[in-house]
Amino acid sequence: MPKNPPTLKNSLSECLTKFYPLAGRVVNNRFVDCSDVGVPYVEAQAHCHLSEVVANPIPKEFNKFLPCDLDDIRDLPVLVQVTFFECGGVAVAVNLSHKVADAMSLLTFVNGWAATARGETNVPPPQFEGAEFFPPIDTTGFRSNTGIVKDNIVTKRFVFTASNIAALRDKFSDTTFGEFPRHPSRIEALSSFIWARFVTAIKAQGRAQQDLLSASHEKRNTKTEWRLCHQTSGRPDFGWGKPLRAGSASLTFKNLVVFMDAPSGGGIEAWVNLKKEDMEKFEMDNELLGFVSTSPNEK
Repeated sequence: MPKNPPTLKNSLSECLTKFYPLAGRVVNNRFVDCSDVGVPYVEAQAHCHLSEVVANPIPKEFNKFLPCDLDDIRDLPVLVQVTFFECGGVAVAVNLSHKVADAMSLLTFVNGWAATARGETNVPPPQFEGAEFFPPIDTTGFRSNTGIVKDNIVTKRFVFTASNIAALRDKFSDTTFGEFPRHPSRIEALSSFIWARFVTAIKAQGRAQQDLLSASHEKRNTKTEWRLCHQTSGRPDFGWGKPLRAGSASLTFKNLVVFMDAPSGGGIEAWVNLKKEDMEKFEMDNELLGFVSTSPNEK
């Protein structure tokens, strides 16, 4: 166990002087009152070893390390829980409201907090310039919980090795322009592949054409999010070395995929959130299984 757990709390407090909106409260889903009320900080004890959690991660189990349910953050921009394990390991979990910031902003904050915990004094401050690029609009009637589904969502982790990702990039390459072929990025290739297998899973259930049209609409709404979530290469070091694993909890959105770098070897993990009946077909798809690592620890 780290010898100085108060360092985490003290460095968080110091970091929040730069990320000060996170210490305020969301008002009417419209703006943040920068009241400096503070951030809920919870410490917990896990009666197991860290290796039992990271050896073969189960997405749903990661939710136990969060300070609250994902859909229960209320007016809080951010919450933190630090969990200590019997072996001396530690897990740092952060809930951040999407009303206030996106995934990249979350990583910027966590990296800034980690740098502060290491004693660095030149942590770059965030730039609060969003309104210059996206002027505020009237959000009357907007439901912030749109897309959140509490029941019947299953999250599974699928590991793609570097060699299989390269094969998928070749598979989805566009050779229309002859000597100037277009090769998709790793995330583009994986997004196309997973989407194709998902559509196949729906068809295998004999679902109506309307379901496919609805799913197609959701794809247009979520594809960008799939690609932005691949931002985990810089793993925050709080002063004890690089973490064994960085990951996501099991999310409450259906038809959502989070891409994260595998811990080693250049592979990518796809954390797929689907309705239970869709997942049962999706995870048994032969073409999908042909590209997914057969060993949970193979990276």
